[in-house]
Amino acid sequence: MTLNTFLLLIIISLLLWQRFSFHKLNKKETMAQATLDDLKAKVDAEVTLEQSAETLLAGLATQLAAAKNDPVKIQAIADELDTNSASFAAAITANTAS
Repeated sequence: MTLNTFLLLIIISLLLWQRFSFHKLNKKETMAQATLDDLKAKVDAEVTLEQSAETLLAGLATQLAAAKNDPVKIQAIADELDTNSASFAAAITANTAS
């Protein structure tokens, strides 16, 4: 084996090692980005869920304040809550991290 052939083999080996290292690094970066994207989606879902709950409670408070002297309206609000409580509970359970 000549010196030129030997040097050529070393250069090829280094290029292959560099390519493998780059591929490995790129794969780690892709995995990290996917993890960050998942985390962002979870945070966004939590914010959306929290905002929805706040809107629901604010609306309920408004309805109760408007009906404070009307037992029939208060009963209607209570009946509506009873009717929808199962769907509220399911939505909260479905959107709560375990």
